[in-house]
Amino acid sequence: MNYAKREEMWGYIFVTPFLVLFLVFVLVPTVMSVVMAALEWYDRKPVWVGMDNIDHVLNDKRFWQSVRNTLTYVGMFTFAAVALALAVAIRITKFRNQGVRQGLQSAFYLPSVVSLVAVAVVWRYIFNNQFGLINYLLSVVGIEPVNWLGNPQTALPSLVFMDLVTGLGVGIIIFVAAVLGLPSELFDAAHIDGATGWLETIYITIPLLTPSILYVAVTTTIVAMQLFVSVFFLTKGGPVGSTLTLAFLTYRYAFVFLKVGYASAAGLALLLLTLALAVVLFRWFRSVVEY
Repeated sequence: MNYAKREEMWGYIFVTPFLVLFLVFVLVPTVMSVVMAALEWYDRKPVWVGMDNIDHVLNDKRFWQSVRNTLTYVGMFTFAAVALALAVAIRITKFRNQGVRQGLQSAFYLPSVVSLVAVAVVWRYIFNNQFGLINYLLSVVGIEPVNWLGNPQTALPSLVFMDLVTGLGVGIIIFVAAVLGLPSELFDAAHIDGATGWLETIYITIPLLTPSILYVAVTTTIVAMQLFVSVFFLTKGGPVGSTLTLAFLTYRYAFVFLKVGYASAAGLALLLLTLALAVVLFRWFRSVVEY
């Protein structure tokens, strides 16, 4: 066996475990979900119902409310998360001491490794309308307490704020690495021409970071579309459905209403909507990628 054949063989060996896991835990469940969207169970026996489940979901007002809430959350969270992570990352790279940069990156990343359940429990007390930390700070300056999770106007923005505080770490690390990898010659030339501060950031740094911005925007969108844990532990989709997301509605279809066919149809809608948003982002960034 020559060298090229051995390299090819080892390539297949290293890739095989991932392919097996992908097949078992991603591809097969996805195909099964599509099939189950056309089935319903009667006396524990699957019955082919065709498009009935999809028709029911599309005619359910809760479905369209969950789509609207999900897209609203994705729009607010993705834009704010990418912008804040980029701004923080650029500021971190201004520190010349590598130890300081690494310490700041670790500090921002640390909340990402904490269990989402634990994070949600902590924020339940922070948002408490009687003795929560936020309302305490507001009372110090003479502002009346706010029922953050019990008001339809503030419930969803409160979840966005919570996830922004705890979920910027990955984006910051990616942007810091991307900024530090940019060609220094461009910045030297800009300094000679007198470009400093915001001019340098707007006209050099951000255009060169568009591939990284695209990656962070797409991955953040995918994660945001699956919003579930904070809704489950903090609001249960309320008040008045203001935080009912598509992922949480899928859970309710399956485990509250015991309608697996409806849940599969809603899950399929979530998949297609996520793919559509990813395609939109790729097509939009195709015209602005600079480097």
